Amino acid sequence: MIFKKGLDASEALILRSVLEGAGISVWLSNEHMASMNYAVTADLLIREGDKWRADQVMQDVSTFPADAPKIELGDLQECHYCGSTDVFNFVGTVPIMGGILKSRAFPGSPWRRCLECRKFFRVDNRRYLGNAPTALLWGGILGCAVYGLNYAITWLRIML
Repeated sequence: MIFKKGLDASEALILRSVLEGAGISVWLSNEHMASMNYAVTADLLIREGDKWRADQVMQDVSTFPADAPKIELGDLQECHYCGSTDVFNFVGTVPIMGGILKSRAFPGSPWRRCLECRKFFRVDNRRYLGNAPTALLWGGILGCAVYGLNYAITWLRIML
């Protein structure tokens, strides 16, 4: 008999493991098709005589309704570095400038982290001290150039 209907594949597998842990034989219809896309759902099947025991076991288990909102393709964000859509909102300490500086990301902040390339980025495209490494590089180059020019002028004065 059909015990639960219209489950996502992951939800159906969890409920199956809960019921099998209680000693109830469980089968899933559309088990492999349900894991392939969101249009096909799985049904949880049990024996008719196990319905009362299954109801007792499932009293403590809460599941999402079948019409729970799912991520639509339009809602996905892409990583600014690798283009992956495996991106999540990040909460915690964000390293900036290779870990020299750190910033805090709070819930609702624009900081995201990619699961593919493991990089942090901001959704609002604001460069957070993004030009500081370039400024330090140019400062070092120009400082060396000025020091070298000063050295050359001093050497020329001594030699002439």
